[in-house]
Amino acid sequence: CRHRGASLALARNEETGLRCTYHGW
Repeated sequence: CRHRGASLALARNEETGLRCTYHGW
């Protein structure tokens, strides 16, 4: 997902795909 001022470093790859740890999607 996209979020304001946050980098992709906050995102992690999971089985369901790319999960955003910042939003918890």
